[in-house]
Amino acid sequence: MTLTCPTSDTLPNGEVGVDVTFQLNFCAVIESISAAPEITTISGPVTLQTAASDPDDTAPVTYLWTATNGAIADATQATTAYTCLTVGDHEVTLTVSDSDTHCDQQRRLLISCTPDALCGNGVREVTEFCDDSFNDGGDLECLNCTEFQIC
Repeated sequence: MTLTCPTSDTLPNGEVGVDVTFQLNFCAVIESISAAPEITTISGPVTLQTAASDPDDTAPVTYLWTATNGAIADATQATTAYTCLTVGDHEVTLTVSDSDTHCDQQRRLLISCTPDALCGNGVREVTEFCDDSFNDGGDLECLNCTEFQIC
């Protein structure tokens, strides 16, 4: 809120007048935020998406995505892509503003980044349909691998 109180000229009766003007700003609102998928492999793309609005339409809503690790394709768009660069849990933060920095809104997402699938190791990683510990060909595909797996 901005409050301006300039004094006016002295009135004929000797009183001093005060002109009061103010502008009330309603902060931008984050209506939704998502990351899909929330678990991915290194270099696997994650779609970041948000919807936000300015209730009083006094200024355009701006977006800023940041991350503790990884790369964001276009950090100033409502929908963008995030890519993990290292294994682990990484925090992605969205800041939404309507030009009043006292009103910035933030939300955080947690994205888990796993190593690429290792076919034939007997462990079903997040990007595999199955892994029976044999790389002998079969009828179900193991993602990120060149051979098929039998499960």
